Amino acid sequence: MNLALKQKDDGTFTTASSFSSRILKVVQPVLTESTELPKDEIPLRGATKGVPQWLFFDEGTIIKSLKPVFVVFDKGRELCFAENETLRIYESGPTQAEANREFSKSIVHFYYYYKNLPDCKVTGKAKELKEIYSKYFQEVKG
Repeated sequence: MNLALKQKDDGTFTTASSFSSRILKVVQPVLTESTELPKDEIPLRGATKGVPQWLFFDEGTIIKSLKPVFVVFDKGRELCFAENETLRIYESGPTQAEANREFSKSIVHFYYYYKNLPDCKVTGKAKELKEIYSKYFQEVKG
């Protein structure tokens, strides 16, 4: 399946696939309050608050999570924040969509960082993160 991805200014993505002639719109989540999900859907050691996400984008690269990654959003005085404590990713932006876009870029960055890091070079939390990225994330080939 060939997949073309175009990011729009509002933080949404438009994709076109040879698998389907329809254009699919992937909308960034809008947070109204934290979401609690059933325990059988708990990913990555039990973080259940936040908005579940499975796809992460950066410059045409798509990384898919095999289990949902729960992104917790918060709004400060001037910035919005997107974070996941398990993955130790904490991003911000002037809007929720921008914070989420930065979060997505970080997932892509760290996926490749840990994928290319030799096992002999990691210990402690880095070893745990390398295992998480290896086990739960994969690149979507276009």
